[in-house]
Amino acid sequence: MVTLIEKAKSFLECGRLSPAAVQSLGDEANIEELMLGLFPLACSFAAPVLSGFSVGAIAQGESGALYFGGNYEFSGSALTQTIHAEQAAVVNAEAHREQGIVRLAVSSPPCGCCRQFLYELATASKLKIILPQGPYQDLEEALPGAFGPGDLGVQAGLLASEPHDLKKSQCVAGPGVEEAVASACRSYAPYTSVFGGAAVVTRDGNVFSSPYLENAAYNPSVSPMQGALIIARLNGYSDTEIESAVVAQIPSAKVDHFAAARLITRREGTGLPIEEVMLEYS
Repeated sequence: MVTLIEKAKSFLECGRLSPAAVQSLGDEANIEELMLGLFPLACSFAAPVLSGFSVGAIAQGESGALYFGGNYEFSGSALTQTIHAEQAAVVNAEAHREQGIVRLAVSSPPCGCCRQFLYELATASKLKIILPQGPYQDLEEALPGAFGPGDLGVQAGLLASEPHDLKKSQCVAGPGVEEAVASACRSYAPYTSVFGGAAVVTRDGNVFSSPYLENAAYNPSVSPMQGALIIARLNGYSDTEIESAVVAQIPSAKVDHFAAARLITRREGTGLPIEEVMLEYS
């Protein structure tokens, strides 16, 4: 007999289950039970190289699709570089151009940092948190007295912002360059306007990219390189299978995406080759 996890794996593409795949696994009335049952698959995307503690998260988009994520730790770097499973699931949703998250199931209760990160979503007011031990609760109940985009005068939220019209300010080409620039055009940076994106290139020539995602509390923000590494892992690639990277950003003294990328990709004293691309408005 085929198990739920085996069946889900047969439908899984880039860490995502399409709305049609979700329907084939269970009906909408049982979506929360389905998400709970998929935790082992979500945890398989974790890379807890420091703690050894795997966490899995599954986000349901407004489209009905499910997006997986796991916690991602980096050896040889600061603990603050760690990406939590909830963040990874949202980064995954953004990579598939999802416009909002309505449910998020997580194998362990979200920490304060993750609750703050999720509050940045445009759909935060209707986001439901699902836990294996229950009870389920709305995000706003889980984060009383919340501080978010509205407190800083930002109307658009994460996953619902308008794209930016950016281009390269110098003539540069190569694997990952166009993908990094395209990601920068999708970046969410309402607090600094330092739009940026990153792409990683694997040894077999695949390219995975992600934009910069800011947060009103700053610390839970996800750098372009963090996001690109998450997307690579969701596609089955480890850090050691990445050959080079590209980071693109608007010139600014406020935030340096290039420096952040170099810090997170250090490997036993040697860094991943990173192409730095400056951007300008079209």
